[in-house]
Amino acid sequence: MANPDSDDLDPRESISSLLASAPLKEKYERIRMELDAKKRIFLAKLKKLSGSSDCETEIAVTFSDGSQADYDYAIYERMLPGVEEAQANRWNFRYNDVFDKAGKVKEFLDKHKMEIETYFQTYEQVLSKSSFFRPVTGSQGEAFDPSRAETLEKSVKDDAFFAAGHSITIANGDSVNSYKALTSLRLKEIKRILSDPQLEKAFDALDKGLASNVALKTFRDAIAKHPDLLLELRDYEGFKRKVWYSFVAGAIDEFRTVVEDYKGRKKDLDNIMRKAKEELPRWREIVDIFNARFHAPFKVSIENQRDLVLNGAAPSLKFFYDDGEREIPCEKNNLLSILSKGELRAFGILQIVFQIEARKNGNDNLLIFDDIADSFDYKNKYAIIEYLADYLAEGRFKVIILTHNFDFYRTILLRLELRSNESSLMAIKASNGVITLKPADDIYDVFGRWLNKPTPRTLLAMVPFVRNLSGYLNADNGRHFLVLTHCLHFKSEERSCCGKIKATSHLLTDDILKLYHDFFPERDNFKIDVLRQSVDSCRYVDWLIAELSHIQDESSLPNFNEISLDNKVVLAIGIRLLAEKFVINQLQLDGQAYTEPNKDQTRDLIDKYRKRFSSRPGYGENCAILFKVAMMTPEQIHLNSFMYEPLVDMSVRELLKLYDEVSAWKVKL
Repeated sequence: MANPDSDDLDPRESISSLLASAPLKEKYERIRMELDAKKRIFLAKLKKLSGSSDCETEIAVTFSDGSQADYDYAIYERMLPGVEEAQANRWNFRYNDVFDKAGKVKEFLDKHKMEIETYFQTYEQVLSKSSFFRPVTGSQGEAFDPSRAETLEKSVKDDAFFAAGHSITIANGDSVNSYKALTSLRLKEIKRILSDPQLEKAFDALDKGLASNVALKTFRDAIAKHPDLLLELRDYEGFKRKVWYSFVAGAIDEFRTVVEDYKGRKKDLDNIMRKAKEELPRWREIVDIFNARFHAPFKVSIENQRDLVLNGAAPSLKFFYDDGEREIPCEKNNLLSILSKGELRAFGILQIVFQIEARKNGNDNLLIFDDIADSFDYKNKYAIIEYLADYLAEGRFKVIILTHNFDFYRTILLRLELRSNESSLMAIKASNGVITLKPADDIYDVFGRWLNKPTPRTLLAMVPFVRNLSGYLNADNGRHFLVLTHCLHFKSEERSCCGKIKATSHLLTDDILKLYHDFFPERDNFKIDVLRQSVDSCRYVDWLIAELSHIQDESSLPNFNEISLDNKVVLAIGIRLLAEKFVINQLQLDGQAYTEPNKDQTRDLIDKYRKRFSSRPGYGENCAILFKVAMMTPEQIHLNSFMYEPLVDMSVRELLKLYDEVSAWKVKL
């Protein structure tokens, strides 16, 4: 099913999975789905431990080696040894307080390198005098700084260690026999260190820069609690990796499950990667087809096929904004933010093309397009028809195209050369809910059929068609247009520059037939004598009412043509005339003179009825009917076939029901 409005075709979502043949794509998606389920469990726990707003992206940025095939699971596998060696949860600050997304902390550290180095040297000197802590430099073994001391505290917090008779001996010979005593010693020693005049002086030099920057408030709070962070941050990137190793070590079981599962699937993923690389030329051809045949203010290229197939987070497509003079490289998100909805749907076309091309070597392919006339802009909806025509000619696909758009329907029949009754069908829904498909040949070339085979009914249906043509051509100095306007709106006698125009109720069939004869002088079937043989001499409105009665009678027959546009146009004309005459009668009964407007007469009459008769009996029911008249019978039926769409889309049963409702007013035309 090709549905460009589907969420699956949202241009803001990843489309990488489409850039592979169907079997390859399905295998990849199955593996990825199973891996991702375990990864989500791990990341949920890691987020709580680290406080990071986006653990997955932060890890990828921190540990990626920059290779084209370096995606999330490969990074996790490479991290595992470092995680297994790391001390879990060594630091208890929020990750983004120190490693902020805006890079303000890094900017501050780079700017104050000299002050940080001074602070480090002073801190080490003060720490070397401590009987509890051990500095990084000038001592044997590993450093024992406040962060490590805090980690030690956590391990004996429940006092089970001390309850078993153990104690901790400090370097100066003192013993610690409880968690409370250990905490007290650590805090006392930290307070002594931080109150050292030289260290305070070194910190104040840094703190001035921190205090003046609101964006660094959370970082300032973090180093106030953990002053040794400044020492670690001398190697910003190295410390970032150490921090992640520590946080991930806190979720080691979940992390190891993810890595081991990936290792078991790695061979299959490598195979997919290899095949994806082999398919690269084919997908480049597809992108070339899109760029050449479809209309969008951007061009697309494939940057890296291996990455594109395996990195489910984002496709490796490269975009260029085309302003008509040059192609400018553009980030996908920036591009999407400036495109219109119709232009965004070009991404939907891109994906549809991928789907079609991926299946072109297979058998029994069925494509279903649902109202693409409304899904794409004007140029692209016809471009995709031409694209489909190429494949239909090769016999590789069967296609079902659904549309409500009359103009688009006729264009499809013409361009795809679908003329047979089996290829052109219209859905009809019966009153019992049963839907049937009937040949729609009657509406393929409506105007041509009306001209070639005129009947009493088609001659009535031609009124709006000829009216619009005569308006464009100013036929008979505008007289033809005015006469046919009197056929579509209930009007009184009119005097104009082209003479007297009869009132609607006084127009005769001969007035209309002579007009057709004058308008189509070269057509033998429109000669006045020929036309008079098919239509009895009477008033125009009597001719119209007679045909409406015939349509009502035919509607009860099993072979009634519910698709015929002839019936719908004639019904629409009759309904509108009866509705207008009803309101005019009501105004006259109320002693109101009605001045006919130059345009929008139906709407003008409905507005007057609403304002004048809102307190009269039957107002609500009558208004409901009038609103349906305004909605269901186009107030202006133009030559442009788009304007016939409401009549094509509307069931003739709805029009028949509305005709019964307006007929109940017992209005005489």
